[in-house]
Amino acid sequence: MENNTKKDGLKKFLEAIGKNIKEERKKTKMTQHDLAVIARIDLNTISNIENNKSPARLDTIYKIANAFKIDPTRLVATSKICHNDIDDIRKQLKEINKKLDNII
Repeated sequence: MENNTKKDGLKKFLEAIGKNIKEERKKTKMTQHDLAVIARIDLNTISNIENNKSPARLDTIYKIANAFKIDPTRLVATSKICHNDIDDIRKQLKEINKKLDNII
């Protein structure tokens, strides 16, 4: 039973990310195509994340946040996430940022 609760929580979390990305995209008046070009992400990836067909990878969240010129934590923030979870996500995003800096 507890495992199903965790799965439900993860599902809601991933759905919130897709919803947040879609809301931010609409707020900035971008199409999915615009976002894909600016973030250098495949258009199908954007669509799949927004429609909850596949989860967003951390590096993808980082690229999308950069395209919106916002902190990546805004895309993963939900009212039900505790501060420890957000801190862990921030740490992971910082590590990705370092790796991307080394690539670029």
